[in-house]
Amino acid sequence: MQILTTIDAGPRIIASGWASAGEPPAQWKSLIVQAGSQAGSEDQYVEIYTLQAESGLYQAMKPAAIYGVGPEAILGTYDPDSGNGGGCDDGYWWFDKSGPHAVDFSPLQQTISRVIPHNSTYTANCWALHPEKAELQSWVQSTHAECHACGGLGTIHAQYQIQRGSAIPISVRFEPEGHQ
Repeated sequence: MQILTTIDAGPRIIASGWASAGEPPAQWKSLIVQAGSQAGSEDQYVEIYTLQAESGLYQAMKPAAIYGVGPEAILGTYDPDSGNGGGCDDGYWWFDKSGPHAVDFSPLQQTISRVIPHNSTYTANCWALHPEKAELQSWVQSTHAECHACGGLGTIHAQYQIQRGSAIPISVRFEPEGHQ
């Protein structure tokens, strides 16, 4: 179950007596899932994700989605912030009889780390992760870059598949800048 709450502070009166538009609304998002039931007891629910974005920090929150089918399906949510640094809040889970578990992206991240140049970094989530296609595409940047838009080295392209809650790499390639 996804719960989205928008809290609008409404107009405010400033010292001169004029009304202003006020603050942008705050938004809260929660994902609540059934964690199973025990014999003779009520179903149990747990909150697996909560985001409280105040004063318009986040763009309109996006709905969570299920990616894939069957036992390898995952639940994902992605909420970009309104800054220029590419930040976000996101989360990805798989489910079994015992309940929800965070997807383990470490096998994919370890393979990417072996492919990209030494002393470089990339974005492993947010806008770079595309669970609907089981892909990751990110700009690779020098770890010694002087700004978040400087020191580009190339692009990482990765495809993966979910197996028992882990992102297993299928193909990972690095394209140096200028060779794309």
